[in-house]
Amino acid sequence: MFKRILVLFVALLAVACDTRPPEWTATVCLDPSLSEEYRAGMLSAADEWHGKSGGAVALTFRDGVGCDLDVRMAQLQDPDGGPRIGQTHSRHGDQDWIAFDADATADFDSEPREIALHELGHYLTGHSHSDDPSDIMTAHAVPGARGRMLTDADANRLWSVQ
Repeated sequence: MFKRILVLFVALLAVACDTRPPEWTATVCLDPSLSEEYRAGMLSAADEWHGKSGGAVALTFRDGVGCDLDVRMAQLQDPDGGPRIGQTHSRHGDQDWIAFDADATADFDSEPREIALHELGHYLTGHSHSDDPSDIMTAHAVPGARGRMLTDADANRLWSVQ
């Protein structure tokens, strides 16, 4: 009898203390305007966010438009008139999109995968920036940076938005 009560107590405690991370699921449409380089960058970025989040980020991709998140190429401009390599509009449910500017990317000599990691991070974390230049979510592009990965601080932003 004691053993049954103990098992029941442990089961109830496990349910009450469920600390599994939240999940981020979305369908992502890749617009026909998206270059192959950025298409590959988005798929790689989604895989990296999935891995760094312990599987909590699970994005499904398809071609076209009209998904939870649409990804496309566009000519972008910063409010100060300078180049902008990527931009995210995210209201989660109000026509969310990510756009990349290939011309600006070439000017900054940036890797599309890293730009996709950063812009996807905006979508997932609610536009949060980091002051640490080693983070993908740093507020400033790092010209010529190649091979940078998500940091623990980047992934921790996921948990701070819930």
